[in-house]
Amino acid sequence: MKKRLVILMLVLPFLVLSCVQDALQKESTSRTIQVTAILSEEKDNTNTPNNTPNTRIALKQDGLTIEMEWEEDDMVDIYLVYTNAEGETIEKFQERPVTIDNENRKRAIFSIEVPDDIPEKFDLYGLYGGSGLCTADGTKALLPTADKALTNDLRDIQNEKVVMLGFQKVNIDKGVTAIGVNFEHLGSVFRILVKNTGQGTMENITQAVLQPEDTNKEIPAYPNAERFNLKDKKFTDAGNTPTGKANHLEFTAKNAFVVENGILGFWAWFPMDKGSDSGEEWPALNLVLKSEANEFVATTVPTLTRQATTGKAYHLFAQYDGTSLTFVGKVAFDIPDGSVDGSMKGVLADTRDGNLYATIKIGDQIWLAENLRYLPEVFSPETGDGTNRYYYVYGFDGTDVNAAKINEVKINEVREICLYQTYGVLYNWPAAMHGDTSSTATPSKVQGICPDGWHLPSHQEWYDLFKIYGKSMEVAGNDFKAKGNIVDGTGLWESLNDDATNSSGFSVIPAGTRTATGGGTSGKFYSMGECCYFYASTEKTNDTNHAYRQRLRHEDGEVHRTTCAKSSGHSVRCVKNY
Repeated sequence: MKKRLVILMLVLPFLVLSCVQDALQKESTSRTIQVTAILSEEKDNTNTPNNTPNTRIALKQDGLTIEMEWEEDDMVDIYLVYTNAEGETIEKFQERPVTIDNENRKRAIFSIEVPDDIPEKFDLYGLYGGSGLCTADGTKALLPTADKALTNDLRDIQNEKVVMLGFQKVNIDKGVTAIGVNFEHLGSVFRILVKNTGQGTMENITQAVLQPEDTNKEIPAYPNAERFNLKDKKFTDAGNTPTGKANHLEFTAKNAFVVENGILGFWAWFPMDKGSDSGEEWPALNLVLKSEANEFVATTVPTLTRQATTGKAYHLFAQYDGTSLTFVGKVAFDIPDGSVDGSMKGVLADTRDGNLYATIKIGDQIWLAENLRYLPEVFSPETGDGTNRYYYVYGFDGTDVNAAKINEVKINEVREICLYQTYGVLYNWPAAMHGDTSSTATPSKVQGICPDGWHLPSHQEWYDLFKIYGKSMEVAGNDFKAKGNIVDGTGLWESLNDDATNSSGFSVIPAGTRTATGGGTSGKFYSMGECCYFYASTEKTNDTNHAYRQRLRHEDGEVHRTTCAKSSGHSVRCVKNY
C-alpha cells in the first residue's frame, strides 16, 4: 500500500497590472498580488483526474494517506513582515478566501495586499487549519484547541480543519514576479480500530492510550503544545517555551470514540516531528484501553516499530475478547506494504459489519488475503437463480444470518471450524456484482459487493494476477494456494496439496461452491476441501446467463478459468482501487 503525502504547492505570480490599475495604485498604499495555489494531480477511485477538490481530509478507511485538495470556502491565514525605510518592523495579517479556478479546479486563487513602502525584501508566512496565526507574532501557528476535539468521526476533522499546514518564505525580493512556497504538514492523523470478538460490551470504554513499552522512552509528538514556530520549526507553549515530547498519546471520548458494528474507533490529530528529517524512531508502543472508571482494561505491544512522518495517517488494528487485547496480524503501527512474511500484510476494517481482513500486496495491487464475509442475508442452498441476489454460507441451511455466522462443522475427527469465519460467503453473480454491470476493463471499476475503495476484479485482472510470477496457468495456482492439508492437520485442503507454496501470500483455501440452479446436482453445497471458485466482474460474451470464474483445486496447481451459470455460489476476493 503506497503512502502518499500530497504537498500543496503555491506559485505566486506577481501579475502585470493594467494602465488603469497602475493609476489606482499610485493613489493607494498597497498593491494587490494574485496568489495561485496549484495542487499536484489527484486521482479518484476510478483512476481518473478528480476535478472537485477540497481541502478537507479524505481518509479512506483502508488507506494510510491524507489527501488534501482545495474547496471554495477555504481560508488561508497570511502574515507579511518587512522592515521599512525608517527601520521599523511592519507586520500585516490577512485572512484570504480562496477561489477555485473553474478552468482547472486544481488551482485555487487568492489575493494578498503588498504595501508600497517595502524597500527591498519581505517575509511571508501562511497557515491552513488549526486556530490560525498568533496576532502578537504571525510566525507562530496556534494549534487546535480542546473545543476542536473530534466528537464523531473524520467529518469533524474536515469541518473543524484540525489538520494544520504551514509555510514560510523569507527574503522575497520586492520586484519578483513569481515565487513558490510549500505548505508543510505539522502533524499526523492517528486511528485506532478495535474489533469486539467477545460477548461483552465495549461501550463503557472511553479512552485509548498509546504509550512506550519502555516507560523511559518518549514519543516524538507534542500533544501538549499550544503553538508552532514557523521560523524555527519548534513546538512551544503560550510563553514560547519549547514543549517537551510526550510519553503517551491519549484518545479520549472528545477524540471521537464510536461503536459501529462491533468496532470501537478512536481518531486524533497530533502535532509531531517530521520523522525522517529528525532521524528519530518511534519506540515500541503499548495500546491501553480504559473504562469509565479509568481502570486499565487491557494492554498489548505492537510487533513493529517504524519511523513516523508528518502528513500521513497511522493505523492500529486490534481485537478485544473481553479479557485480552491483541493486534491483528504481524504489524499494527503504521501498517505498511512490505513482504509476505508480514511487512506486506495489512488490515482492512469493513465498517459495514465489523469484519477485519488481512490484505496483501502482490505486484502493484493490494488484494484481500481472505474471502469476503459480508452477509446481508442468507439463503438455503435449494433457493436461488441467476437474476436476484443470493448469499450462502457453506453447510448452513436456513435464513438466520446470526445462526449462519456461528455454525460450526467438523472437517476431520478432531477439528471443528466455523465455516463462515473460515471460508467466507458464497455469492451468486448478481449478489457479487451488487447491481453493477459487466466489465472487461483493468481495473474493472466495479465495486460490487466489495467495501468502499475496493472492487470486484475483472476476468483480465485475475489473469494478470496469476501471471505475475511468469508461470503457466497449469502450475501458477501453487503460488496462491494456502499450504497444508486436512489429513495431517496442517491445513484445509485435501491430501493432494503437496506443491502449494503460497509464495504470494494470497492464501486460497478450498471454500467449495453452491452448485448452479437446474440439473441433477442443482442447489447443493459441493467440493469444500477440494476446490475454491472466485467470481470475476466479467459476463460471458454474447451470453447473459453465464459469467467468468477462476477455480483452484487440491490435486494440482492449475488455475482453471472458464464460465459458469450466474446462479452458482462462489467466493469473492476484492482488490483495492488503483
